[in-house]
Amino acid sequence: GGGGEVVVEVWDWNMTGRHEKIGAVHIPFAKIPRGSAPSYLEFPIMDEKGVVVAGHADGAPTRVMLDMIVYEEEEDELDDGVWQVTVDVQRCENMPKMDALAGKCDPLVSLKLGAEERKTSPLKNCYEGNWKGESFVFTANSIREGLVVGLWDYDAASKNDYIGEVRVLLGELKGLGPTERVLEIRDREGSCVKGHQKKGNAQVYVRLEVSRKACSGGTFKRITRGCDVEEVCARLLHRPWVCKVTVESAQHLPIMDKFGTCDPYVDLKMDGVEQRQTTSTIKNSLDPVWVEQFTFGPLACDLHQSFLTLTVYDHDAVGKNDVVGVARVPLWAVAAGWEQEWPPLPLEHKGEAVRNDKGFDSCVQLKFVVEEVRSRELDIEEEDEGTLMRKQVESEVSGLEAKAREYAEKEESARRWISGSDEELDAMMRAWEGVMVRVRGMEVAEREKATKTELEKRLYGLREGLQVACREAFSASQVHMAMGIGVTIMQVVFLKLFMFGT
Repeated sequence: GGGGEVVVEVWDWNMTGRHEKIGAVHIPFAKIPRGSAPSYLEFPIMDEKGVVVAGHADGAPTRVMLDMIVYEEEEDELDDGVWQVTVDVQRCENMPKMDALAGKCDPLVSLKLGAEERKTSPLKNCYEGNWKGESFVFTANSIREGLVVGLWDYDAASKNDYIGEVRVLLGELKGLGPTERVLEIRDREGSCVKGHQKKGNAQVYVRLEVSRKACSGGTFKRITRGCDVEEVCARLLHRPWVCKVTVESAQHLPIMDKFGTCDPYVDLKMDGVEQRQTTSTIKNSLDPVWVEQFTFGPLACDLHQSFLTLTVYDHDAVGKNDVVGVARVPLWAVAAGWEQEWPPLPLEHKGEAVRNDKGFDSCVQLKFVVEEVRSRELDIEEEDEGTLMRKQVESEVSGLEAKAREYAEKEESARRWISGSDEELDAMMRAWEGVMVRVRGMEVAEREKATKTELEKRLYGLREGLQVACREAFSASQVHMAMGIGVTIMQVVFLKLFMFGT
C-alpha cells in the first residue's frame, strides 16, 4: 500500500565515545518510484527539529543519495502459511569485558520470534565458548517476521546486562536449508559491539533453518488454491478414479524403545476401500526413508466426507506394536492438489502433536498421483476430430485392401482389366483416389505423422499390387490358352495319322 515510510539516519562514528546523530531522512513509500529497476534519488538530511543540516564549508544543505525501488510481491508470497524456524546456537567469540576486576563475561543468548522467547544456558567467565546441543524450534505465521538474537552478560544475583542484538529476517533464509551464520552483535545505537581487546567485533555463530510447517487445515486450502475444488469433487463423484500414494519418509520421530530408537512402519487406510496397506519396517531409525508406492481404487465416494488415514507404528518383536502418531488427509485436497508440492504431514496422538526430544514436529512426507479410470465409450466420446478422421481413413484403407485381394483372385478380373471395360475396377480406383485425397489432407499431431505416411504407402502399394496381380493373372491365362491350342493341334495330327494309316 501507500502507507509507511523509510527512515535513513546519518551518524558521526566515534571510536572511543558515544556516536553522535547528525540527522535523518524520512521518505514516504508513496514517493518511492515503482518499477523493475532502482531509481537514483537525493534527499536533504534533517535534524530533530526538521531543519536541513548545513554543510561544513559553504553552508549548502547536506544530502544523502540512494538507489531505491518499490515492487509488488506476488500473491503466493503474501499468503505464505505457517513456518518452522530451527535455531542451533553454536558458539561465541570476542566477547566484551563485562565484569569488574578479574572477571570477563558470562555470555547468554536470547532468541525472540514474535511473542515467543527462549534463552541458552550461560557460559561462565570467558571471552569465547561453545554451547553444545542447544537447539530451539519456533513457529512463524509469516516469512516477513524477524528473529531477534540478543547477547547478554549473565548475573546470578541481579538483572542480566544487555550487550547487544541483531535481527535476522526469515525471508533471507527461505529455501536455503540449514544455513550457518556469523552474527555481529550491535548495540542500541546500531554500532558493532567491540570485543575485550577492542580489535574485533563480538560475534555469535548460529545454524538456522526456515521450512514450511507440517500441514494444517489452512495448508490444505493453500495447496488447492487456484483449483476448482468443487468441480473436481463433482466430476470424480460420478467417475471411478485411482489414487497412488507414495510414502517417501518420516522425520523427527520420537524415541520409542528403552534400549533403541524406533522401528517404524506406516499403515494406510482410505475411506471406501476395505484393504489396508502397509510399508516395510525400518529398524532403528528416527528419520526413516521408504519411497514405497501404494494404489487405492477404483474409488467412487464423496470426497468431502472421505479421508486417507496414515498411522505410524513402532514395531515390537514381542508384544503389541506401539502407535507413534496418526495423520489424516482429506481426499478433496488430494484430488484437487495432488500435482502440487506437499509439505510434511504432522503426526498427532490422542489429540496432542507428536514431537521428538528436541521439540521438532514428527511428520510424514507423501506424494500423490490421481488418475481417472476411463471406459472405451468415454474415450471415443472425448477423442478429437483429427483422431476420429485418422481412424475412419484407416478403416477405409483396410476395406480397399480386402476388396483388391478379392478382385485379384478372380480369373475374369484379368480379362476385364485388359479389355479396359471393368466397372468394378473403375469404382475401386475412384474410391482409391478419394481416400488418398483425405489422407493427404489429414491434419495430425506430431506424434501421428508416421501413421499418415504409412497410410500413403499402403495406398500406393495397394494400386501397384493390384496391377501386378492382374498382369500375372492375364499372363497365366494366355499360357493356359496356348497350351490348350497346342493340345488341340496334336489331337488333329494324331487323328489324321490314324486315318491315313488305316
